[in-house]
Amino acid sequence: MLELNDPLWDKLVTMFRNDHVPTLLSALAASWDDETADTLLWGELWHQQTCCGATYAAVPHLLKIAEPEQNRHQRREIALFLGQVALDTGDRSEDKEPQALPETFEGWAIGPVSASEREKMRSIGAEFHSALPAIRALCERALLENWEADRYLLSGIAAADGLIGIASLLNHGCDGQFMCASCGCGYEFIRFGERIAVYADTPHEDKGLSDFKEGAPSRADGFMTPITEDDVRDVRVAALLALAQRAPSPEPALLLRHFAGSFVCCKCGVQGPMHAP
Repeated sequence: MLELNDPLWDKLVTMFRNDHVPTLLSALAASWDDETADTLLWGELWHQQTCCGATYAAVPHLLKIAEPEQNRHQRREIALFLGQVALDTGDRSEDKEPQALPETFEGWAIGPVSASEREKMRSIGAEFHSALPAIRALCERALLENWEADRYLLSGIAAADGLIGIASLLNHGCDGQFMCASCGCGYEFIRFGERIAVYADTPHEDKGLSDFKEGAPSRADGFMTPITEDDVRDVRVAALLALAQRAPSPEPALLLRHFAGSFVCCKCGVQGPMHAP
């Protein structure tokens, strides 16, 4: 853990450099405030699916704030944030654990860094990778305490487990984008009741929007094929599905069964999984 008084914080990149990250972390540890938390988490440490050097240095401090039993609200807010960080750090080319952060640390720091500072940054990257099980546990704990943000917390669990494609789709929810795992063709998806329709990216044509307005998938290029419990071979997916089935609403389990399933690409004809764009 990078101590809050370490001068390296002054060199670590933040999104806007409007606020001092250690000062905000210290304030939140002493007395949580949602406005301060939003400034830190969704302002200085994350922007448009992008994380920065200070993001990873802040992770162990955030996990510490989320730990006490009485910090239920803090736990939910931090879990939502760290789940997003795990998703945006993951390798979207295939479902596997996020890789150790790059040795070059390009964009991590402003100005020249010494050999000792580079070693600290290397430790920060390794510590983030080692913290993924703790992030997963935090997201699950927050989920069981509060189901209002169910698909986002399920997404965080999936991302920490390395299921980046599923995590990305859960993050989208009932409509979004994905790619064919075989040929890379882009698709849009929209949920209609118990089915999820898919639409190939077609220039000058928005079949999905037309179907959405009409409330029926009459122009769909196909549908996702949901996985059945008998088909689940990945223990990570099985654990995620077991959690989703505990939700008060059937929606999380319905979405997850589809996102863990497959579809037939209308371009290459291969039936396979959906990959994150």
